[in-house]
Order: sequence, then structure tokens, then C-alpha cells
Amino acid sequence: MDNPLKKLLKSQVWDRVEKREMARMQSRLRNRDFTLICSNCCAGVMYHLLGQRFDSPTINIWMNKKDFCRFASDLPFYMEQELLFYPKEGRTCPCAMIGEGERAVPIDFVHYKTEQDARQKWEERKRRIHWDNLFIITCDGDKSDAEDFALLDRAHCRRKIVFTSHEHPEIKDSFVLHTMKKYPTAGRMQLTRHPITGKHSWRREFDYAAWLNGEDSFRLK
Repeated sequence: MDNPLKKLLKSQVWDRVEKREMARMQSRLRNRDFTLICSNCCAGVMYHLLGQRFDSPTINIWMNKKDFCRFASDLPFYMEQELLFYPKEGRTCPCAMIGEGERAVPIDFVHYKTEQDARQKWEERKRRIHWDNLFIITCDGDKSDAEDFALLDRAHCRRKIVFTSHEHPEIKDSFVLHTMKKYPTAGRMQLTRHPITGKHSWRREFDYAAWLNGEDSFRLK
């Protein structure tokens, strides 16, 4: 079987699996009008699967985990700062700095073509933040440690989760993705997909509808 045909079959299977997942998760979701602050593209996928509007400025961006923890722990401050775009070696996407001095945090707008588009969506979605219904999502990696994730305890949010590839009892709200155990961290969680179903690793183990609903148990069986 040639590669184009394989790709076509894979795409069709992935689409069917995604549609079933969307129907199931959307029917169970009770909590709506929420904001997901996330260090990678996981939040955008989650909003899409749940059929919800992108009410977060961190859609389609990437942040180093250490930087993200500082950013998310003091979100009101950073939402008052201007984006300062700059050329970043090795990146073709728009890249910006937010904050100044020791509080400066870099943001890579990985799925945007121009600075104008990145700034427009950032400002538009920043105004949509639901401060009383805010959730934080990140993962380990980028040489981050328990001290970095402890910063997230300062954040005013309803819930937070830190995906890891191995047990880390020292990280509060950590959630082990067993499908990522061959990796040292869960940093590839948004890139690693099942070859047949197309599901990202976190979609195979994390019941995000239950988590957003505030349920105690949110691991898929």
C-alpha cells in the first residue's frame, strides 16, 4: 500500500474517532464559558473538541515551562503588559516578550504568520478571560522543577494540572500520562498521537470534561 493511501485511510479514521469524542465530551460538559491558560496547543484542541469559543489569549502559542509558571502565577500583571515582538533565532513564527526586566517572559506564536495577526488575536481573546472560571494546563520539561510549578499555587484559578511522563509526587496537581513513559518528560504530549486513532496522549488518559466540571475523578479508564 502506498503512502498517500495510508495517509488517506489514517485521516478518515482519525476524523471518525474525533467526531465520536466530540459528541461524547460535549454531551457531558456542564461547565461553560471558561478560560484555559496553557503553555502549548493543548488548550486550543480542547476548546475545539468541546465546541467552545477560544476564550484565552494563550491559544496557538508555546512557552518554556519555567517561563509559563511565572506567567500563569501572576496573570493579571501580564495581561496589563504590552507584547514586544522581536526576531528570534531559529524561529520563523512571530515571537514576543511580555513584561520587563526579571519579569520578562518570551512567547512564541507558533501558529501565526504575522505579528499583526498574533497581536490582534492576543488582545481579542485577552478581553474574553473568565477570571472566575479559569483553569491552568501545563506539563513538565524544559528543565523545570517542583519550585517552578509551586509558583502556580499563587494563581487564582479553579483548577490546574501538570502533565508528567513519570510519577512526581513533589509536583502538586501532577497527572501521569502513562502513554508518555518512554519519554523523560511529557513535553511531547501535544505531538505524540496514536497511529490508528490519532488521539493525542492526553486525550487517551485525561477526562477533560470531568476535570472542567469539577469532578474528583478525571482519569479515563
